[in-house]
Amino acid sequence: MSVPGSAELLERNCRGLRLGVCSSYTDAVGMEREVASAFANALEVFRSLGALVREVDIPHLSYAPSADFTILRVEGFNAHLRNLRDKRDKYGASAFRELAVGGFLSTADYYRALQARTLFAAELQGIFGNTDVLVMPSTPETGMAGSYGKPPQDPKVAKNDVAYLAPFNLTGNPAISIPCGFTAVGLPVGLQLVGRAFDEATILSAAHHYQQIADWHRRRPAR
Repeated sequence: MSVPGSAELLERNCRGLRLGVCSSYTDAVGMEREVASAFANALEVFRSLGALVREVDIPHLSYAPSADFTILRVEGFNAHLRNLRDKRDKYGASAFRELAVGGFLSTADYYRALQARTLFAAELQGIFGNTDVLVMPSTPETGMAGSYGKPPQDPKVAKNDVAYLAPFNLTGNPAISIPCGFTAVGLPVGLQLVGRAFDEATILSAAHHYQQIADWHRRRPAR
């Protein structure tokens, strides 16, 4: 598979780039008001670059974080089993707890999660037939609790810190997070760009051209 060089990426532009926004999922997870504002502004920057923004539907995306963590915990437990037993003191409480949970998950749990991964990957592949980049926030919240413009709609993923990240860890789609703003107290807000399988070039190019207009990546968070 040929991989474009950096010069070729820089020569591309965003005119006609098809961006997908899955509002059903952002409604399910929710966003703090300042995250929502920064996200909306980022979409306007892409529109100013000539990108086309459209709605997409990924029906089962709310189940993806659970499937992702089921696989991580089962595989993590098996990979760390000897050290969990012999070097317990080397693990922090949180890491130990997350890994140990995998020992209580069944083969059926693991198999269902693998089946779910296949389903999500197929749904994503489907939207990338007429979408070049899927766009969503990196996280629903910033480092300090803020208010939500409207309540999250799905308790499976509501206000989950990794709800926007875990689905693509599960499927292996390339993704990049770039700064897209700051809150009133100076905390950074992230924008995530997700591409079709093996198409890192498109999301890297889109991120580069966004950062030629927006300079959030040159600013420093408040101390």
